[in-house]
Amino acid sequence: IGAYQPIEKGSHPWMEKDLSDAEVDMRKQAWSIWEAFRNNVPGFEHSKIEQTPIRLLLRDGHRIVGEYTITDEDMKSAKTFDDAIACCNMPQDPFFPNASHRFIYNITPYDIPYRSMVSKDFDNLLAAGGSASMDLVTWAALRYCTPSICTGQAAGTAAALAKKLGTTVKDIDVKLVQDALHGQGMITTNKQLSPEVVEEYKLRTKTWNRGLKL
Repeated sequence: IGAYQPIEKGSHPWMEKDLSDAEVDMRKQAWSIWEAFRNNVPGFEHSKIEQTPIRLLLRDGHRIVGEYTITDEDMKSAKTFDDAIACCNMPQDPFFPNASHRFIYNITPYDIPYRSMVSKDFDNLLAAGGSASMDLVTWAALRYCTPSICTGQAAGTAAALAKKLGTTVKDIDVKLVQDALHGQGMITTNKQLSPEVVEEYKLRTKTWNRGLKL
């Protein structure tokens, strides 16, 4: 059990007052949770709070508006893109504003397109990981470490190639980026996966969903 505080509409996780208010409130929550355990759960009578975190863990923050926005449907349908620069197998893990949470393994590997990292408004700006262009549910999957590492590698590769070729990351030929990533050993699209691998994910999905109905 942890303390959390949804950010109100119109507020942002980079505004000092909102961060300060959240930190104060979450520390109060931590003490309230501890007192509830101490007073009601056997074994917690002599428990103590040793420390609380020195800063907040923000789940959501800046995201660019890219030339393409990855959607929940893209992820669930295992969509393939011609400009794919990474293949992801991470399902969504969202916390919604009403405090509900769900983690359902209901996907097979899907593509992350280069266009989702390319800013729609600026010629030479790339964003990787959870800062790329995606909806909230998809963000709850692509924010994880492995997708962030893969998109970060793709962004760095694209930036280096653009510099070398004297062009911008918006105008670079994505085929060159894909070839470079393949040379680094990366799988950039689910089309590169064997049928056996895809079937394994389908089996996991069926098993998970069957377990939810039991």
